Amino acid sequence: DAMGTATNGTASKSARTLSAAGRRGEIRFFLQRVAGGLYVEREEIPRRGLRTQQSVQFADAEHFKRWCDNDPIRFEHPHLHVSLKRDADELWRNSDANDT
Repeated sequence: DAMGTATNGTASKSARTLSAAGRRGEIRFFLQRVAGGLYVEREEIPRRGLRTQQSVQFADAEHFKRWCDNDPIRFEHPHLHVSLKRDADELWRNSDANDT
């Protein structure tokens, strides 16, 4: 299928794993709420070519949302993009609730 599939593999109060597969390969995200903000790993696994991985830590939700909205998955895997933002929002909220 042209859009591929998006899955929410693992969910906990402090971490999420999401992935999607399509014609060109697979993309995976790992999100974890940490003391300094939100830790994100983005791994792209093409059918051909080099695998790439990014690790980023965001201090606030606004910077994460901006980064997420600039990722090409927004167009290639729109369901994954929505799930990524939704799960990150839940992680920010869960941590904020635990801080109070």
